[in-house]
Amino acid sequence: YSGGGRNRSQPLQTFEIFTHQDGTETVTVEVHFPGSMFPSNAHSNNSGAELLAYKPAEAAVKEWRVILDELCNGSRHAGVEVEGDTQMAVRVPIGSLLGVLSWLSHQSGVHWL
Repeated sequence: YSGGGRNRSQPLQTFEIFTHQDGTETVTVEVHFPGSMFPSNAHSNNSGAELLAYKPAEAAVKEWRVILDELCNGSRHAGVEVEGDTQMAVRVPIGSLLGVLSWLSHQSGVHWL
């Protein structure tokens, strides 16, 4: 994380709280997509053409960035990043956590948070 804040080891549920220099507290939500839904080396039975590997986390970061920014009221401390083909991290100000978790839980591709 940037911001030079201190990292408190007091969990909020299972979230670690990060305090930025300006006092804003954020948590990071790990979002996982079911890897078995996205085969990386599949072939089409009809054409025999190799299908490209699907990277749901990368696609979600691109598609959800604006929505998550709105849910976090444009906070400069909010953000999303890819952590692997089937995992992404969503950094959320604590005041926006409930709304973000609710929205994420309704996304069909999300396996678990």
